[in-house]
Order: sequence, then C-alpha cells, then structure tokens
Amino acid sequence: AARPRVIEAAVAQLDSSYVFPEVAAKMAAAVRDRSKRGAYDDVTNGLSFATVLTEDFQGVSRDKHLRVNYSAPPIPDRPANFQPDSAARERFRQDMLRVNCGFEKTETLANNVGYLKFNFFADPEVCGDIASKEMAKLADVSALIVDLRENGGGSPGMVAHVSSYLFSKRTHLNDLWERRGNKTTEYWTKPELPGRKVRDDVPVYVLTASRTFSGAEEFTYNLKNLKRATIVGET
Repeated sequence: AARPRVIEAAVAQLDSSYVFPEVAAKMAAAVRDRSKRGAYDDVTNGLSFATVLTEDFQGVSRDKHLRVNYSAPPIPDRPANFQPDSAARERFRQDMLRVNCGFEKTETLANNVGYLKFNFFADPEVCGDIASKEMAKLADVSALIVDLRENGGGSPGMVAHVSSYLFSKRTHLNDLWERRGNKTTEYWTKPELPGRKVRDDVPVYVLTASRTFSGAEEFTYNLKNLKRATIVGET
C-alpha cells in the first residue's frame, strides 16, 4: 500500500512545482506505467524504493537535482520561513570554518598565474569573509585558473559573491525562477566588496569535470555567456 501512496504523493509534488510541467507529466506516466507492470513489487525497503524512484524520474528528466529521499522517522512540518536556532547556526559556522568554507587551495603559479580550487559554494552570510580573503590574494595575477572539477555547487548567493571579484562594474549574472509562486530572483555582482578585485583584462579559465554540478555549473555558465572566462574540461 505504501508504494502507490508514495508514487502519487511524488507525482502530486511534480505536478504542482516542477519547473517543466510537460516533463513532470512524462515522469508521472513512466513511473505509473512501471508500477502497473509490477516493476516495484519486489521492492520492500524504503531506502531502496527511494533509490529506484530517483533513477526512474531521472531517466526521463535527466535532472540530477530531482531526487526521492527516505527518512525512517517522520520529518516534522516546517513553516516556509523556518530558521534554525542560534545553536544550530553556530554549529554550522564552526563546521564551515573547519574546512575553510570549501576553499582548498589559493596560490600563484609560475608566470604569475593564479590558481583557485574550491569544492562548494557556501552560504555567503557565514563564509563571505573567507571567500573575500581568498579572492583578494589573486588581485595581482596575470591570468587566473578556477578549478571546479570537484565542486558540487551550493548557494547562488556565493556564486554571485565570488563572481563579483571578476567584474569591476555591477553585472547581471542570472535569474532563478520558481514555478510555485511564480517567483523570480535576480543575481548581480556587487561593485563594493572587501579587498581588491581581479582586473577586467585578466584572462580567466574555468576547469570542469563530470563532477562539476549545480552552483558550479551556474558559475561556469554565467562566466561563459558573459564572455569572462574560457571553459576547459568535461561537460
């Protein structure tokens, strides 16, 4: 009984919220058809069922952001404006500081080529100062390599924060649209930030790999389409 209930609940979420309604309909049809043919009859474990549904939804949508997760204890309902308490925020801040907010290496190579490797885009409210400190080290380089080969994404706010060090003038980066609520959020670079910026005439190269994902893809996409960087690596 749980299997069809989970499928219909997932389909209802897709019908109301997924960004492409026509793709949501195709995903629903595919999973319902597989269920009708008994493809899920032998799945008796919640975690396994979540994994199988994720694979089947992604098989139609090719959307790696779309996942079905499983939790043994019920997850409490939270209001839309939920905020973690001060203790949880402090734990998160300490966790971020321990890993330098994802910034793994910032250095100047031979011939004054800057190299920046970071592995996620952290919350700028917590990690903005560290990002600014790392970017300021690169202000005088003659060329810059940004290594996103292991970057799994994160906050679009941090995408804008790091990007701001590559543009002297306020520049429109991207818009994110949410179908539910028909809400659009614009992201722009910030003209005023701590520390000096990389000069506009400094060439930038972004390294990508198959693991480059989400916010790292947005960062790459933005710089490519604004003609601010050359992209090197895997799609």
